[in-house]
Amino acid sequence: MRGTPWHLLWIALIPIYVSVRPLVAGLAGGWWRIAASVALGAAAWLLTPYVLLGRRLEWRRLLPGAALTSVGMTALAGFSLVYLPHSITSYAHRFGVIGVAFALLSWLVLAGFVLVGTVAAGSVALEWLDRRAGRPAGGPGATGARASR
Repeated sequence: MRGTPWHLLWIALIPIYVSVRPLVAGLAGGWWRIAASVALGAAAWLLTPYVLLGRRLEWRRLLPGAALTSVGMTALAGFSLVYLPHSITSYAHRFGVIGVAFALLSWLVLAGFVLVGTVAAGSVALEWLDRRAGRPAGGPGATGARASR
């Protein structure tokens, strides 16, 4: 119950993101659209753990993971424009209606790998940045088991 207001806030942020993203992407074309998508995605992937964790972790510590996740998910979106139509059509011809489910399931597995991989890479990047700056492994803003090491 303690985290409920934060989770409700996050749920309220989803329609805002879904409404703002097409407006920002429609302002320019080409590389600017990709840059806007990455920047807006980084903001969304920064706010998501920050809000869901109830602001218990400093937002600066979430920044490397948010940036990498935004780049990875934007690349996945571009890949999906090519992969999904062909995959759905091919699997639908091969397996019928269940083939569409196979295609979407394989895309969801790929999205999960991208999400988990980029968040893990963000954590490794944060530790590398902490080590390079001479800060302890937990660093400021760390909580839980990492801070007690």
